[in-house]
Amino acid sequence: MAVFSFDESLGEQWTISDDRAAELSPAVPERRTLGHLTLLANEVLNAQSRRLENSWTDAELRKTDVLVIADPIRRATPTVVSCLERFVRCGGALLVIAGSLASPDAASSVSGRFGIRVNGRTVVSTRTGEHHLVSDAINCRTIRGFLAEHHVREVVCQHGRSLACERESQASVVAPTGETVFAAVLWGRGRVAVLGSSELVAVPYIGLADNALLYAVTLAWLAGERDGEAASRRRAEATRALLLESPYSPMRPEVEAVGDSAVPVVDLSDVHRHLLDGYPDGLSPYADATDFLERAASCYLDLPARIRRKLAAFRDHSNGVGALLISGLPADPALPLTPASPTARPFRETYLSEFWLAVFSNAVGTQVGYSQESNGALFCNVLPTPWNSSKLSSESSETALDPHTEMAFHPAMPDHLLLYCLRSAPDASTMVVGVRELVRLVPIGHRPALFRRAFRTGIDYSFGSPNGMVGNGPLSAILEGDPYDPLLRLDPDLMVALDEESDAALTAIGHAMKSCTRYVTLAASNLLLIDNRRAVHGRSRFKASFDGRDRWLQRSYTVRDVNRHAAELGGSDRVFSTAFAI
Repeated sequence: MAVFSFDESLGEQWTISDDRAAELSPAVPERRTLGHLTLLANEVLNAQSRRLENSWTDAELRKTDVLVIADPIRRATPTVVSCLERFVRCGGALLVIAGSLASPDAASSVSGRFGIRVNGRTVVSTRTGEHHLVSDAINCRTIRGFLAEHHVREVVCQHGRSLACERESQASVVAPTGETVFAAVLWGRGRVAVLGSSELVAVPYIGLADNALLYAVTLAWLAGERDGEAASRRRAEATRALLLESPYSPMRPEVEAVGDSAVPVVDLSDVHRHLLDGYPDGLSPYADATDFLERAASCYLDLPARIRRKLAAFRDHSNGVGALLISGLPADPALPLTPASPTARPFRETYLSEFWLAVFSNAVGTQVGYSQESNGALFCNVLPTPWNSSKLSSESSETALDPHTEMAFHPAMPDHLLLYCLRSAPDASTMVVGVRELVRLVPIGHRPALFRRAFRTGIDYSFGSPNGMVGNGPLSAILEGDPYDPLLRLDPDLMVALDEESDAALTAIGHAMKSCTRYVTLAASNLLLIDNRRAVHGRSRFKASFDGRDRWLQRSYTVRDVNRHAAELGGSDRVFSTAFAI
């Protein structure tokens, strides 16, 4: 059994240790992990992987068949390089991964001794696009030597370093612009390979094209394996199968919660009385909305700085769950019966529920309405009705609403939504799935397809679409933006894929969602703040009696930048009036 040792003594920016990855990148450890490469080596090559945290010695290297150095930031000393040269000359093997995170000099201090220099020139894509995992990629199709012999046909990267090889190369990969990004050479009785892109083997990219196979074939060559055609094909099949079947998800984001809550909590019990100082007695949000919202904005600014900092951090960076529960808010002292219709407005002496929604909307954006939702109301009642009890609607009770992105079909989709509970129901749970937890449970071979614009989302029933109609909305990707920390747009009940690969990815993310769904039973005066780009939410079935005592929430929407959606406002300041052809 071959032993692969991952060096971490030169300040490497990648690690196979989950704990170390969390230290290097606390919010998104996958930015620094190569732990999935140990899974690939162990499963496909029947190898053993380990870490080297201390400087090399001849005795330590004798326990190693292949040494992997990934993106070092410190130059190797002459003593260390001499030790490494003896290791390779006597039959050892070396893989240097020289990405764009660190100085090329550090990688060259190792690889240059073996005739492969890492240049300062960065190989980058010149394309642009929102879904840049696939649209901004460098597709390398010039592949020579043992890589081509073992069915590596195309690899994809986004950033990398060009290489200069002074010896006869046993294999190479050349970018479309002519720069070499992979080279392998024989040295004495040993072997050396240098990869100019650490991103090529990082979690978001290794499922693209033949990236994983390039890594597996390179390790096999370095370990001295000699494959026939049949064994080579089996390795290729095993590599692809592993990517599609095995998620790499040992790391879960830290979730700071209070008590038994499934989501992080901001408890305002200690400032309860202070909060009421800003409440405008006798002012109705329906009779004088402008004054009401201005008073709410002032109250937000009067919140303790520590509270506003927590809310600002959630607005700017979200959290591992994509949701925040605000507790300890004063409640309306006299609550009327739950309305029979969402558009009803029963008389109330106070409007604290609307006030808290308006106050905390200021923390994340501008409060907006949609003309098809309660006629554009800024505060929407969410309650069960007998005529919609079994439909895919917020008015249902007999039907569960599976976790979904709110208005995934809308060009002015809300960035956040807020749910305030006026009357609780013990058997009704709000479901939340954060994208950072979710993506880590999707097999890495399916993830690239989720970045493709190959999914159509149905338009919601409340916007005039027939109940349950799927795929009649716009084309979109499920994951967007930063490949390591993507945004999410997902509605499994109403979404269809355009091809088999995308359909398999949609099924995979649906399965993953079941493993990381969090359940929150909202109590009266709880306010749940959901990042609509970082989480999907839903609701369980529950028993509705339609007797005025049923569950009653109020909902508000916010967007970060109203001006960005000016075309959808139709002249209004806050209410989107987009029309949909159903």
